[in-house]
Amino acid sequence: MPGASDEDDIYANSYWFLYKTLSVLAEEASEQCETMNYDHVAWQIRWDATSWTHPVLDLPGAGLSDEQRRAIGRLLSEVAAVPDSVVMVPNVKEEHLRAMGDPCWIPIRAHAKALIPLLENETQRTQDILWPKDNQNVD
Repeated sequence: MPGASDEDDIYANSYWFLYKTLSVLAEEASEQCETMNYDHVAWQIRWDATSWTHPVLDLPGAGLSDEQRRAIGRLLSEVAAVPDSVVMVPNVKEEHLRAMGDPCWIPIRAHAKALIPLLENETQRTQDILWPKDNQNVD
């Protein structure tokens, strides 16, 4: 999108990190662990989700509908409510698999999967801001 403002760029970057987090949240436990290289998986996912949701909801430049805002807010609440006992585990592969297999993640995964298509237009809009297509005429 030619001429995107600094506010649009900041928002689009925040949105992109949230979108990447949603993509991981939508995966099954073993895929989540593999994607995160078995490194503080639950903690990192919770931190990413809570860290990137607030800027996306609060920054100028958002093109979110009320429905999208509510869905993002609901997911934020669910992720923030994941117990520390599930998040604060030893940094060992088996512990990450156990933690991400906890039933508390089931509705979060389902909501992340449903949120991705709900955000399709905003995802495309932010991609256009971050990676504008070359609109030069070829002679």
